[in-house]
Amino acid sequence: MKRNLIIFLSGLLAASASAEESLVKQSSTAEQKSIGISSSHMQKINASTDILGRHNSKVAKTPTAYIAPSKSRASLARTSNYEPEIAAITGRYENYKINNSYVQKYWFHDIQMDSATYVQWAQLMDNNIANMIHYQSGSNLNTNTPFYNYYFSTSQYEHYGQEKTYKDVQNYAHHVIAIDTLFNVNTLLNKNDLSSEAHSKNFKGNGIGIYMAETALPNTQGLSYVPINICPTETGAQSKIDNINHASKVTRILNYLAPNATVYAINRACLNPSTSVYPTRPDLFSPSPIYIGSHSYGQNANHYYGDISQEVDNYVYNTRVIEFASAGNGGQETGSQHYGAATGNEISETGQGLNVITVGAVIRHNHGETLDYRTSIENPKMPVNAQTSYSSNPDDISYDKPEIANYSNLFFNTDPVYTYHYNNKEYSYAPIFQATSAATPFTAAMVADLLQQKPFYKWHPEVVRALLITASTKKLTETDHQQNDIDNNHNKLIGKGMPSYAAMIKRNRSRYWLGNNTDFFETKYISYKRRSVQKEVITFNEENITKGKTYRIAISWLSDGDRTRELGAIPQDIDLMVTQNGASNEAYSTTMNNPFEFVEFKAENNNNLNITIIRHRNDGGRVMLGYNLYEQ
Repeated sequence: MKRNLIIFLSGLLAASASAEESLVKQSSTAEQKSIGISSSHMQKINASTDILGRHNSKVAKTPTAYIAPSKSRASLARTSNYEPEIAAITGRYENYKINNSYVQKYWFHDIQMDSATYVQWAQLMDNNIANMIHYQSGSNLNTNTPFYNYYFSTSQYEHYGQEKTYKDVQNYAHHVIAIDTLFNVNTLLNKNDLSSEAHSKNFKGNGIGIYMAETALPNTQGLSYVPINICPTETGAQSKIDNINHASKVTRILNYLAPNATVYAINRACLNPSTSVYPTRPDLFSPSPIYIGSHSYGQNANHYYGDISQEVDNYVYNTRVIEFASAGNGGQETGSQHYGAATGNEISETGQGLNVITVGAVIRHNHGETLDYRTSIENPKMPVNAQTSYSSNPDDISYDKPEIANYSNLFFNTDPVYTYHYNNKEYSYAPIFQATSAATPFTAAMVADLLQQKPFYKWHPEVVRALLITASTKKLTETDHQQNDIDNNHNKLIGKGMPSYAAMIKRNRSRYWLGNNTDFFETKYISYKRRSVQKEVITFNEENITKGKTYRIAISWLSDGDRTRELGAIPQDIDLMVTQNGASNEAYSTTMNNPFEFVEFKAENNNNLNITIIRHRNDGGRVMLGYNLYEQ
């Protein structure tokens, strides 16, 4: 088997190398957005100091980080529909229970192998593809000498480990927070199974890099991070202290939930408006490659897919970094509770990305857990030209966001309180973090632990989204003022639960297909909604099915941002159908513009499930498709 695998993969690598050579030749005559750059073309920086310019052991150090000049957003428009050919590969992972024991199996391009062999071959192919299709428009980061003009003073809770109540720190909060909405983070890891299923087994994000893009760098009090860029900070603004606090709390969550992951901090305030915040060649960062991005900073919201959504989609499409973004906190106020003026219910611009996993916030409510009504839930719409291209019906040009929700209103009850002295004024840091700003890094850190524990999911945002959707089994309590995400008209199962870590690592069957537009799908006649139709399809069976069990099944795929913008619609509309031999039950998910489909299927017998993935519309782009089945 190994000899056949070597011969097969050698052919793939040769084809890939030929495509890369072809790409280099064509780049001299036409500008290409996806090109190869070696590390010798990039600027190498040393970012071993903290934000005050000091060598601080509390700040993680990195010998090298690679950055490259950025294209402005104005140059992101497609200059050619050409995309380099890539080697078509598939992967498959199964972890299910049979006869009271768990079975784990790996396949690489339909060849079964053990875990170590799979990781070896997958890494080889991933590196080869990364060299071909990585994204050139990365951050043009600089290392100017910092001019932060603040210092810390002691407080009555200076040291870590001293327990305190909310009342002890409420005077440090910028506004009153309803105590009954808070989660004590020290007990929260048991609620979502992260403590028992990951940390207790020493899966804490080892070898995984997470970058966070904020509007300031974090403080240095007990936090571990790598400052990727440092720049002067404006003076005299309360907002700057708020930004430092926000970045510090994001880092605190990442450090707490994934304590051995490398956190890279990007200060967006250093960047020109036309400069991308996305790291070039994330696979080359040291000490850990960047697999995950977390975006929870405040930003504009919009009704329509736009420049920022297009840019982040291009980045994920070409680098396969798993990007998380906050939905935003523009939800409507209710009753006498006041959390700041609602500015609108639109999803954040980064969160509107089709390739981005967008996160809503969950709070405690009457001893239950419900979607925070501050969470922005208004489904974004495709670019304006979609209204004339497809339909005047708003539901036909919108897509469901956020896809998932997670814990927020986090209280670190053993953390210190800081006092800042800034321009002769005092400002405070309270160890409480709220809303989607907290839920986003919470989710990113969970996935960092997952990538260490299950390396199959590295570089596969399409599979991770399908996994998180199917793993969102912790049902949210509906309240009088909001039935969770009420406008998910396309797939009403979305946004109704939170991911459980146990559900992310057990009883799953995951697959991916990565290749060119003409790969994998076959045109043939199938039985679709009780009639025979000709479709482009991928079909397979799921075995070892148990009568009476519910199977949560999702597909997810990546889209080119440029094509999406030009078409005013998702370039490939892919649907999901599930049937069972000898059963009358059928399940369909057939939304028009969602970049995912999701069904729940209750098995009527022990026969195989028949999975049919249907490409209903094809307007170009690669096949970058993920799948997950979770047995509930």
